Amino acid sequence: VTYDEHGAVLSCEVTKDALPGQDIYLTLDIALQIAAEDALRVNVNTVANTGSTLAGIDCNAGAVVALDPSTGEILAMGSYPTYNDIIQGQLSENEDASPYLNRATSATYAPSELFQLCTSVAALDRGKIDGYELISDDGVMQAGESELCCPLHERFGVAHEQLSLPTALS
Repeated sequence: VTYDEHGAVLSCEVTKDALPGQDIYLTLDIALQIAAEDALRVNVNTVANTGSTLAGIDCNAGAVVALDPSTGEILAMGSYPTYNDIIQGQLSENEDASPYLNRATSATYAPSELFQLCTSVAALDRGKIDGYELISDDGVMQAGESELCCPLHERFGVAHEQLSLPTALS
C-alpha cells in the first residue's frame, strides 16, 4: 500500500499470493449443547435457591464443557449467566454474576477439579475403588509437612463427611 503525505491511499499492489489454510470444523453437538446449557442454568438456580447455608454459597454462576475424550473435540460449552439474560431483562448489568464473563473460556479454576477427576478415573481403572463406596472426608489431609484443606472446611470449618464418588465429583 502506498500513501501520500496526507495518509490517503495512492495505490495497492499484491506482492504475495494468498495461500490456502487448513479447514476448521465445528464439533459442537447441538442437542448436547442445548442440554448442557439448560442443565447448567437449572442447577445453578437450584443450588442458589436451596436455602442451605452451604449449598447456596457463591452459587450465582457456572460453566460447563463437554469434550470427546478420544479426540479432544469440544462437543458442548456454556457459561451462565449469559449476556442474553441481560437482554431478556432477567439480570441487570451490575449483577455479581458477571454475565459478560465467559467462564468456560476465560475464568480461572483451581486445578484440583481436574486432578480429582483424573485420580478418580485412575483409581477406578486399577480397581482401588468401586465408585459407590463411601469415602470419608474430614476436610483436612496431611501431605508430608503440609496440611491441605477443602475450601468448604477452610471457609466454614465443616466437612463433607461421607461421600460417594459420583457425589464427590458432582
